Amino acid sequence: MARNFNELRGRMSSGRRVENKLGVREDLTEMLLKESRPSPHERIPADSPLAHYVSVNRGRMHGEPCFKDTRVPVQALFDHLRAGDGFEKFLEGYEGVTREQVVALIDLAAHGLLSGLRLL
Repeated sequence: MARNFNELRGRMSSGRRVENKLGVREDLTEMLLKESRPSPHERIPADSPLAHYVSVNRGRMHGEPCFKDTRVPVQALFDHLRAGDGFEKFLEGYEGVTREQVVALIDLAAHGLLSGLRLL
């Protein structure tokens, strides 16, 4: 995936064929367009506060909630916290997950729990 707009623009104008993640050669422009489209299997609405941090996709990890753009299950974070590990230890073990994602997920989970308890 392109790191910035200039890289994307340069790659799209090249018209060359490259290997995709599966090792199949395909047109770079088409590959980039496919990567930018939302998955039809994504279960979290794009306007949800979770959409920037979590993905639930039937086609990835059997629909297990994962950190966005990774195959790291959200459950792994809670397992680490339950075991007494801090954020840093969790982040060291899971490449691709950011501190921002972890903090946002904890904040959203806390908000959801507290909101539900206040309704009792």
